[in-house]
Amino acid sequence: MPFKSEKQRKWMHANDPEMAKKWEKKEKKMKRVKELIKKMVREELAEMKESKLNEFNKSHFLNLIKQEIESLKGQIAYAKDKVNYKGTADWEKKEFKAVLKDKVKDLSKTIKHYKRVQKLKEGKLTEAKEPLWTKETVKDAIKQIKKGLKNAVPYLDGIGTGFGGESIIGKISLDDKKTWTNNILENSRWALIHFHPDGTLDTIRMHGWGDFKTRKKVPILRKSKNKSIKQAVDRMGKYFTVVRLKHPDTKGK
Repeated sequence: MPFKSEKQRKWMHANDPEMAKKWEKKEKKMKRVKELIKKMVREELAEMKESKLNEFNKSHFLNLIKQEIESLKGQIAYAKDKVNYKGTADWEKKEFKAVLKDKVKDLSKTIKHYKRVQKLKEGKLTEAKEPLWTKETVKDAIKQIKKGLKNAVPYLDGIGTGFGGESIIGKISLDDKKTWTNNILENSRWALIHFHPDGTLDTIRMHGWGDFKTRKKVPILRKSKNKSIKQAVDRMGKYFTVVRLKHPDTKGK
């Protein structure tokens, strides 16, 4: 079982050196297996980018994910045993419960990924591509979106990260903030953007027109799958420009 922290490592070596040695060996083995799987997955993805997906490398890729799933199941079983074992110290149970929670989440994500790859058809790589951004690069993605939309959208300050810090979500307005009644965004022509790392841009519906007939004429931007951030930005930019110029809000004007 991997050590949860350096503090735990030192405590184990001081109080239960035999168990600590076993943990050290198991941790090294787990790290080697995990790194090997990651390396193989990276190499497989690189190969898939250069050529069409065939049944062999699809099967091989699924096998790699299966190995990760089995590894996670083993870690979960071990953590459960430690949590339920009466001889496990309270502080240690707390550590194992935290590990168990994390591993259950990882297992769920990995199983979902396995199912997505299963659905891949020969010659298609849509599900096997890398995400457009990660938690570490999401801020750069937001900057790219704001820069690309600045000429089409007057207000973009409401865009940020969603729950979990991965997706990009927020409100935009097609009217300058100075024109908002009572300085409230919802009193302008506004919309909610929700963009996902896999390239999915959720349907965008505009709000805020003074009467139903006018608002009904405003088109929506339907849900789409984008190969790059630029593609999504271009799609949104064209849509927002058309709406801003061809569908003004004459309410109170």
